[in-house]
Amino acid sequence: MNVLDFLSNIRIGPRLFGGFIIVTLLMGLVGVVGFIGMNSISAGMDKVYSDGTLPLLEVSEIETSLNSIRALVFRIFAIPAERTQDAQRMSDEMKVVDEHIKKLKSASLSPGVQDNLKTFERQWENYKAAATGVSSLLAGGKVNEALISISNGGDHANARRATVDTFERLKTGILQNAEQIALEGQAEKDRTVPVMLALGIFSVLIALGFAIGVTRSITIPLRQVMDQFEQMGRGVVSGRLKLDRRDEVGEMAGTFDRFSDYLEHDVVGTMHQIAAGDLSADLTARGEDDQITPALNETLASLKSVISELQNLSDRASAGDLTVRGDPGDLAGSYREIIIGFNATLEALINPLNGAIRLSKNYADCDFTARFPHEIAVMGDFLAFRQALDAIGSEVSKALGIVNRQMHDLEINA
Repeated sequence: MNVLDFLSNIRIGPRLFGGFIIVTLLMGLVGVVGFIGMNSISAGMDKVYSDGTLPLLEVSEIETSLNSIRALVFRIFAIPAERTQDAQRMSDEMKVVDEHIKKLKSASLSPGVQDNLKTFERQWENYKAAATGVSSLLAGGKVNEALISISNGGDHANARRATVDTFERLKTGILQNAEQIALEGQAEKDRTVPVMLALGIFSVLIALGFAIGVTRSITIPLRQVMDQFEQMGRGVVSGRLKLDRRDEVGEMAGTFDRFSDYLEHDVVGTMHQIAAGDLSADLTARGEDDQITPALNETLASLKSVISELQNLSDRASAGDLTVRGDPGDLAGSYREIIIGFNATLEALINPLNGAIRLSKNYADCDFTARFPHEIAVMGDFLAFRQALDAIGSEVSKALGIVNRQMHDLEINA
């Protein structure tokens, strides 16, 4: 069973409703997948921001503070008059670095970056102690010791270089971590967008396929029904649809086929019987509202009544009853005109015959002076018939006159 056959066995209402439900579910599925995909992309973007961009900002702030601390250490050494203010500024910058390190520790970093952060944090503590030590030495008047500390090979110089080295490794790791997160976000987008597009295209194709299937399952049989109606309009009632369907179209096709059977066998068949002179058909009405069968039965009844009346007239006339006439009764239209016309035909036949009978009686009474009644109009062969009867009377009268004269002469001569 193909898809069209399957759809043909579903009623149109549930079929259309089911199609609407399927399209709605597909739209809902696309919406859900799109929502999940957008959430995934949004989560990836959030991760890029929180685990990639923010750590980079923190590193940037740390780098700025480290540069400020380095400059402040040399400024404290070079400008004795502002050592107190610069020492406070250096302390503030150290607090800034500590705060940003704390924020970095709360970020979601890769294990390698976390190790670099721990190393930097330890080295930072050393550098912070060395920078604070330089400030303390200068505050205590130990300028030479402070100079040794900030010079190459000194405690401060070594701590600063080690801190910068560990910071560079930390910054590089965070940059790589941010790039990795960005790549993962792009990969998630690359996975999600094609899935959404594919699902959207698939849903559209399914919806179009279902719409085409539903449309064809309705329009094709309807076209067949319309073709049969057109044939019936041309007087062809032998066509049948024979659609094996259980929907409304199938019911309509079944009703059409049954009606075609009725027209072909009961109506047209009965008309053929009537045309062949067979009035034996006895049709049963198909319901209280049936208008065709009663009309056919009335036609049969009228024809039977006409034939019965004509048969009665023929039988009575054959029996010598020339006074009988047909009774139109309840007949109407042409049926009534047939009986009236037959009566007129009888009048046209019987009136001349009655005139001939009366004239024959006169002749039988030896009244040969009588003639065919002129008040009886005759035409055609009856005109010759009247003339022949009148000629008989005239000739017989002449013959009788001659006989009478001869008889009279015989009497005189005797």
